[in-house]
Amino acid sequence: MKDRGLRLYNVRMPTRRAFAVLAAAAALAAAKPPAPQGPPPADMGRLLSVIHSTHLYEIELGRLAADRAQSLRVRRYGQRMLGDHRIADRKLMDLARARGWKIESAALSEEERLHLQALVALPAADFDVAFVSGAREGHRETMDRLAAAEGTVTDRAIRRYLAVTMPILHQHWLLAARLLQLGSRA
Repeated sequence: MKDRGLRLYNVRMPTRRAFAVLAAAAALAAAKPPAPQGPPPADMGRLLSVIHSTHLYEIELGRLAADRAQSLRVRRYGQRMLGDHRIADRKLMDLARARGWKIESAALSEEERLHLQALVALPAADFDVAFVSGAREGHRETMDRLAAAEGTVTDRAIRRYLAVTMPILHQHWLLAARLLQLGSRA
């Protein structure tokens, strides 16, 4: 008798293979999280601290844009940055915690504080363009730094984290470029 298969995620698989996939997925879900590994190597700890600090800064920028932007598109962009960076930072902290690593809770740098103060001090009419220009430039710099560091990361989970985070940063950069192209008051 011909095996008619089982539909799994819109992909037709032979029934035995589908059950093998489900069994493997169940086994992975039941697996214990990795055991704590002690402190991260110094360079990894530095990288994770920089990523964490960057997320905190982007969260503050997103919050500021969600509150101050004149354009609905820029407000939505700020809300998206706020949400995406909160999620990414939470995942980073969970990943570090699962490995027994402690990431230094970094306050904003002096440069970041000054930039936020300068944005707050801008007249409302100038805020949107200044915010979006800075977001585009900042996301480009962050992507460049992470791409350079990506080759040195040996931890598989951190590599996966970067592989998931980089496209989100790229999307933020593209959205900022598009908003500038449209004229952020549109």
